[in-house]
Amino acid sequence: MEKKYVAEILKSGSSVIPQRVNDEGKALQSEESYIMMRKFGLILLRDIVEDKDTLVRREFKPFLTDEDEKTIREKFKNTETIPDDDINTSVDQTKRLIIAIKRDNLHYPEVKDGYFKHDVVLEFLKKLSDVFQWRIYESSTLGKDTLLSWYAVILCEWMERNGLNYIMRAALKHHREKPDNFWINNYTRGVYNDNDKIHRNIVFADTLEVIENIVLFSISNYFLRFSNEFRRIKGDDELDVNNWYEYVEYGTTNPLTILLQRNGFSRESARFIKENPEYVVKYGSTGKLKLKASLSKCGRTSVENEVEYIRQNVPGIFVDEED
Repeated sequence: MEKKYVAEILKSGSSVIPQRVNDEGKALQSEESYIMMRKFGLILLRDIVEDKDTLVRREFKPFLTDEDEKTIREKFKNTETIPDDDINTSVDQTKRLIIAIKRDNLHYPEVKDGYFKHDVVLEFLKKLSDVFQWRIYESSTLGKDTLLSWYAVILCEWMERNGLNYIMRAALKHHREKPDNFWINNYTRGVYNDNDKIHRNIVFADTLEVIENIVLFSISNYFLRFSNEFRRIKGDDELDVNNWYEYVEYGTTNPLTILLQRNGFSRESARFIKENPEYVVKYGSTGKLKLKASLSKCGRTSVENEVEYIRQNVPGIFVDEED
């Protein structure tokens, strides 16, 4: 039934694959089942457009004739937003994203001194919610306004590189100030009571889950899609600074820390180098950050081992002492 449902949507020329519902609007499948169905639908669309003989395409053969596939290919192959390898976003979402960047000048808000304001971050997430239609595709998480405000709290703390203890305190503070925006689970809403040990434990558990599943997975994936599309439209160098995807990926806004981790240094080594600035220089007229070759003899074995490997693969981030 689901395969036939997906096939009929693609034959209609649409890449929007909504959840199956009955006449009363009640879901006929779980959210997990819907997510998998939609992703397989997007994979199928890409395989048809690229004319690849894949297992997914063969699985849908009973519901799509050769003529059907030819029609689908013709409808999608000449558009600006042809299906790609990103199975988390569909053609309709990409179209909306392109319009938002080109026409509405959607961009990451500027960050001052490495600190994020909750209201600013929340407003940007709301714009992404509209672009990516999270109310449809992320209905139990990012698609809920009350949860989005809560996610913005954790996102701010994470990008500012605050420790877990600090993030937990911020999470409790948020729920004390907005007790009505408290979800006991994904489907049950309640009123937060700071004196209730069970409620506090729910917040602690939720915070860890939000960091892992929402910030580092869902939001990170959407930020990556936004950053890639923004660069494609505006130019490769447009996000050399203020790239929120990297702030999430590396948990910091510090350009040196991002540079180090982007080029292969571990978090621990990046922290050591940041705390020992004598190994860092601003190079050339642009003041580009580079590392001194003497870092290979810094006295910390783990860092020295990483330097040896990274110098072989990314020699351009190092300068000789005389430079």
